[in-house]
Amino acid sequence: MKYSLKKRGFTLIELLVVITIIGLLAGLAVPAINGALDKAKQAGDVANVRQVGLIFFTIANDDSGSFPGHPSDPIEERRDVQETVTLFNSILKNKELTAPKILVSQAGGTTVYTGSLSQANLLPGNIAWDYVTKLTTTDAGSLPLLITKGAVTGDASLFGSEMTLGVNNLWKKKGMVVYSVGNSASWLKINNTTNKIPKLFDPTDVTDVETKLIITTK
Repeated sequence: MKYSLKKRGFTLIELLVVITIIGLLAGLAVPAINGALDKAKQAGDVANVRQVGLIFFTIANDDSGSFPGHPSDPIEERRDVQETVTLFNSILKNKELTAPKILVSQAGGTTVYTGSLSQANLLPGNIAWDYVTKLTTTDAGSLPLLITKGAVTGDASLFGSEMTLGVNNLWKKKGMVVYSVGNSASWLKINNTTNKIPKLFDPTDVTDVETKLIITTK
């Protein structure tokens, strides 16, 4: 006697259970993936600002320890910089900056740059970094030299206490990148509860002159 076995299909309930499980797994995976992508982009910004900072250190070492924009900077077009675009155009023109793509940011999943960085005329939108002027390599190592554009406005002395994150910060409320005089670059996470930036240095560790340094923006 021959028997035939019929293939049993999924019931509607079983299909709904499978779909629900897949949905739950996807819901758990997406935030983890997005978080990993964000960390990779943040690491990319840290790497970029470190390269920019090393260029400034090279310039300073050749100029008796004075960073571009310092009153003793021997190159006139870099002095008294009012906007970062002026400063970066000058170091690009002088061939002190040869890889201008390190000026961009990965914030928001895209760079802030939309044109050709090979040109010797950078625009504000090409540059992702704000700059603290009139510093030297002998100033307090905890003082910021480069920060994410729009993260902070005002005076460098404000970094001696918690600061409110700027509304134009490229990374929004996620955080910011900081490169300090001490030749270190890092990602600075924001306190999501207070929306404050942690202080970067103890005001008693720096002089009055150092705490009056202006952050130049676009």
